Amino acid sequence: MNPSNLQQEMDALNTRGAELKKMIDDTHPVARIAEEKAKKFASDYKGVQAEEAEKIAEASAKTEEKVRKMTAKLKAAKEEAQLTSLKREWLVKREKAFGDMDRAPKENVDISSKLIELERQYLNTQRHYQELRDQLQTVNGVADIKLE
Repeated sequence: MNPSNLQQEMDALNTRGAELKKMIDDTHPVARIAEEKAKKFASDYKGVQAEEAEKIAEASAKTEEKVRKMTAKLKAAKEEAQLTSLKREWLVKREKAFGDMDRAPKENVDISSKLIELERQYLNTQRHYQELRDQLQTVNGVADIKLE
């Protein structure tokens, strides 16, 4: 292969990297570092043979994919931790509300309405979490299809 074809392949690689970056809402710093290293690596080897350039492109794509998946997993783990924290907080408030009901029967109506509101907030948060998980799976599916 001549240098112009190699340059075209490198340009295609850079374009693909930009497309993958757009699919992720907030890119983890590791992804940006990997992308910069991949670009530098490709530019350093402009004179390399075609086979070696293809190997470099494949390795770069695999690295970017791994970083994207790690970023998605990190984001999902953060969301899950946040949901767990909200659930724990809700359980504490619920326990306190039930304890308050035993001690002050005249406030049962207010506490019951607070409990219902807390349960509604919890269910809304849980539904939002599931929607985010579904979106994440959709993004992962689209990325896997585009990579093939």
